Amino acid sequence: MAKRPDRSLKTIIEGVSSNTITKANDLYEHQQELIKSKSSSIHLPLGSRSVRYELISVPYNEIELSTTVLESNARDQEFLNNETLSDILASLIKDGQQFPAIGQRINNKIVVIDGSRRRAACLIAKKTFLIYVTDEDITEEEASFQSWVGNAHKQISIYEYGIKWKSMIDKGLYKDPKELALFLNKSDSIVYDAINALSIPKELLLTFPAASDLGRPALNKIRKALKENPNFDLDEVLIAAYEHCDSLNLIQNNIKDKNKKHLEFIISVLSKSKQKIKAQVLLGKNKSSARIMKTKKGFNIVFEKLTKKQTETLENMVKQFLNDE
Repeated sequence: MAKRPDRSLKTIIEGVSSNTITKANDLYEHQQELIKSKSSSIHLPLGSRSVRYELISVPYNEIELSTTVLESNARDQEFLNNETLSDILASLIKDGQQFPAIGQRINNKIVVIDGSRRRAACLIAKKTFLIYVTDEDITEEEASFQSWVGNAHKQISIYEYGIKWKSMIDKGLYKDPKELALFLNKSDSIVYDAINALSIPKELLLTFPAASDLGRPALNKIRKALKENPNFDLDEVLIAAYEHCDSLNLIQNNIKDKNKKHLEFIISVLSKSKQKIKAQVLLGKNKSSARIMKTKKGFNIVFEKLTKKQTETLENMVKQFLNDE
């Protein structure tokens, strides 16, 4: 009997042997021990070599200017806010940053390889950002692996997986989600759901208190509501959504409850929202005009200020048009 594919998102290591996973975990634990010491410099293993890192302190008001996040980092930085960073913000505000991040200096700018959540938290809390930085050359593959090791210990969302997996297909690494699912040892539905989640307007997801905490069921409900109400007015929905989110923040609910209530609200608003239909206006002789509006069933055409001759011509034209095969 064929091995049943992993149907959870808890196993995030994709196409990697158990030995490599063990080594990655050992590497992570070793890194944490060295990093926690906050020594002025440390050496971290990277592949078959040892790389020297120097501890740098970045004032909170210089974080955005002097640092950036590794482009291949799977974590969506727009999803990082007070809610999604609540697990580290309290201690950061009270005791400062306990575990420095890891980065590389490229063209006088620090690229954060592991620690994008700590970077965002320091920005929010207005705290000094601590990061171990190396000037040595690190390949894109090595940097991505370091970032992956860090993310493995704080799950990325199904939406973020969708971005990553779609990119793998777009690059031609796999011909379709089904082939990718086979490689990942995951069910087709997980991969399809993750990629299909990208059809949800990101602006809408960002109205949630904690967008990165939305799972497959929630994202599928949003997609279903969007499909059932294709003529929604996004601007109208966003205004209502942000107002609702602000009201939720006044209530001392946990993140899960806030997301749940906001999801119910979004679906309710979508079911009531109607897209503003823009009419095409055509002007004719003697101030006559026609307004053409496309609808689900066809077209609505309104003629105004027609002359008697125009009216007769129109009637004959419509009769002929309707009787044509």
